[in-house]
Amino acid sequence: MKIKNTKLGRIGLAAVLTAISIPVSAEEMGSFVCSIKGSPIAAITASTLYAPYRGARYYFSSNQNRKIFLENPAKYAADAAKSPGVKAAFLFDPVSTRRLPPEKAVAHSDYKRVRFFFSSTQDKEKFDNSPVTYAVPPNKESLLCPAQMLPVGSYGGASDYSDFDGIRYFFCCAGCKEKFDANPARHLIGYEDRLNHYHLSIRDYSAVPPKSNTAK
Repeated sequence: MKIKNTKLGRIGLAAVLTAISIPVSAEEMGSFVCSIKGSPIAAITASTLYAPYRGARYYFSSNQNRKIFLENPAKYAADAAKSPGVKAAFLFDPVSTRRLPPEKAVAHSDYKRVRFFFSSTQDKEKFDNSPVTYAVPPNKESLLCPAQMLPVGSYGGASDYSDFDGIRYFFCCAGCKEKFDANPARHLIGYEDRLNHYHLSIRDYSAVPPKSNTAK
């Protein structure tokens, strides 16, 4: 497509570029603030302090603030949702449920001070039409992949997740989600035994809030 170097041509080119979804990094889409103090965090980098909680990373301006958060993540995440500024980044496209690094996202939405990234504008539209459907997780979660019966280790190490019978299950690698979704009950046979084998448990956030969370 050839566009003449005229005012009208430049307007047309701008319209074309606007219509194209271009991946942008988290910091380019707006600065985050500390989840405890609310102080600005200019850019999210590999050295930015964070704490994992329910599939998201909550960011901090100091290690002391991080320690405060980890004393009671449920309380401070709830408090963070009520004060100004984006505090956390969800690590997955909440519609496709697949792990999505921010730099590969084509769009984002902020809901209750958490930034959600999307791999397509269609996913963003679905989310925006009903954020509660996609942003509110079940009260329970497990980091033992039910397809391979292997520990996932961390949110950052998960490929995606599925919600079944009130529990969010994180998967260890691509393809596990499809296997599990095809027959969840079959894959959960012996699941509790494997949890015990790895000294893991299903986290229940409806019970007493955990004082620490090691998932990254």
